Amino acid sequence: FPKCLDDFFRGYFKINTTKTALKELDELQKRDPSIRVSCHELVHAIGRETFLKEKTIPASFVACDQTCHSGCYHGAMERFLRGDESNTPAELRGHLSVKEVEDKIVTACPPEGPINLRFQCLHGLGHAAVFYFDYDLIKALASCDRLGSYWDRASCWGGEFMENVHAQYPEKRFLSKTDYHFPCSFLEQKYKSDCYVMQTTRMAEMGLSKEQIVEECVRAGTYRLSCLQSLGRDSSNDVRLGNGKSVASLCEKVSDEDGKSSCMRGTVYALADNTWDGRYVFPFCRDFTAEGDQSSCFQAGVSYLKSMLLVAKEKLSENCAALVANDPLCLAAIASF
Repeated sequence: FPKCLDDFFRGYFKINTTKTALKELDELQKRDPSIRVSCHELVHAIGRETFLKEKTIPASFVACDQTCHSGCYHGAMERFLRGDESNTPAELRGHLSVKEVEDKIVTACPPEGPINLRFQCLHGLGHAAVFYFDYDLIKALASCDRLGSYWDRASCWGGEFMENVHAQYPEKRFLSKTDYHFPCSFLEQKYKSDCYVMQTTRMAEMGLSKEQIVEECVRAGTYRLSCLQSLGRDSSNDVRLGNGKSVASLCEKVSDEDGKSSCMRGTVYALADNTWDGRYVFPFCRDFTAEGDQSSCFQAGVSYLKSMLLVAKEKLSENCAALVANDPLCLAAIASF
């Protein structure tokens, strides 16, 4: 399947641009729910082929945008580390030494530049590292340990945990058939929180209902809030499919305020990451029944859009007017930042 996508977009880019591909896919996912749910993986392929065309990370990031959870940036990083396999003899592929790969990882994402693009670079690097190390998650995590700050390392680890769950080659994943908490339960403590931020995807894949996942998150103990944030993130697809009230209800049923807030933030952050605007975030906030929860949701959404995704206040105000008819809670959240 990945090779099929790569071959398709390689031919597509002979006559079209990355921006055209992303625009067409964005239009398709608005009309087709099946594409809306799976578009991140599709955009990874666009990013891989974009890097082959543009040759450098800066040029690739200029060509890409945030469509479908910024998968184009992630795919470009993936190809950066893997190289152009189509033109490399099979016996020479992937034969960089571990040190060469680690050195490449350390220098891949320069510290200058906006935080939103730096995060996408580091997160995409994590995807690429897992793929390069043939899904040896332990080696991949160690390769990101050399990055300078904790934020850099955690951003990279997050991409690695996502790749381990949403793998191009599922049979290679480092997972358990019986333990809902593996690999988080197995890993060193420094990795556990970021691991749990992806773990509910695996729990759902193993057949647990969302109510059962909440119970498992409680069993995660210290990492309960990270796990509930993961559940919120997973549920963001339901919001984009028009089922926001059911997701708000799920978060509202979490028994304590911290847990409810974590579920809410996981949903809001994922919705914001998907479009880098309030398109899904602001209407979702109105799906909560209590005004206090609506206010918290708007605050979380505006804060993330402004500080992490660098969305201008004017753009947020436009979204507030167009999407929720200048809801006073939306306006108050924007005014507070």
